[in-house]
Amino acid sequence: MIKKGWLIGALMLTIGTVNAQGVYTGIGIGYGFSSPTDLLGTKTEIDNAGNTTESNIYGSFGAGLNSSINVGYMFGEHFGVDLGINYFLGSKVISSETNTPVGFSKVTSHSNQLRLIPSFVMSTGGKLSLYTRAGFIFPTIGVTISELRGDFMGSTTEQDFETKGAFTVGYHGAFGGKYNVNDHISLFAEISGAYLRIKSKTRTQTKSTSNGVDILDMMTTYQKEINYTDELNGNSNNYSINPNASGDSAREELATKSNYNGAFLNVGVKYYF
Repeated sequence: MIKKGWLIGALMLTIGTVNAQGVYTGIGIGYGFSSPTDLLGTKTEIDNAGNTTESNIYGSFGAGLNSSINVGYMFGEHFGVDLGINYFLGSKVISSETNTPVGFSKVTSHSNQLRLIPSFVMSTGGKLSLYTRAGFIFPTIGVTISELRGDFMGSTTEQDFETKGAFTVGYHGAFGGKYNVNDHISLFAEISGAYLRIKSKTRTQTKSTSNGVDILDMMTTYQKEINYTDELNGNSNNYSINPNASGDSAREELATKSNYNGAFLNVGVKYYF
């Protein structure tokens, strides 16, 4: 009799646990702002008297539109795991600017990325609940496009570059609220943050015009392409330290890291199966 009671109790506990579990999917959209920021470049102003003023430009490449599809599983009412497939469409950011009485030049950049965001979920539970997510960001596909535009004394220059990054792991966190409309549908709003710095891997020049004339095909591979590395030595393909470098191969330069940090406001809907 005692054994039967234990079995019934265990079965009831198991059923209760299964009912508390749930697979869900969701979609969300939001907008992010650059935070925290880094030094991106400088702005130079030269007036008619020849006086020069220089100032720093701060920001990140992490501002922009954020859309995602999420699949998750709640082990119970309070704990779960979540995988976000996120597409980031970055806003244009000025990283360098020069203005003079005879002309100007400006460099703007923006990034497009497909990101995977696995994370753990903790929730207060209930019809109206608060939750938090914490995990990682893995940029899988993406490119940063930089555009240089200049006009000095009527001579125009247009140059475009595409930079791709090395494998990088960032950090992601979110805090939000969820309202359960019924057993299957819930609405959510959240504040999320991304801490992401991507190391440069390659850069390719995709456009070069002078006064409207395309001169890209006149350039060598050395002039158009860069492979980034952690070290330069006498064997590197860089004329500044190797006089025997090849113009038919990509130039080698030291790698840098760029700031893709962002703080996002997101809203969306989830469906529980």
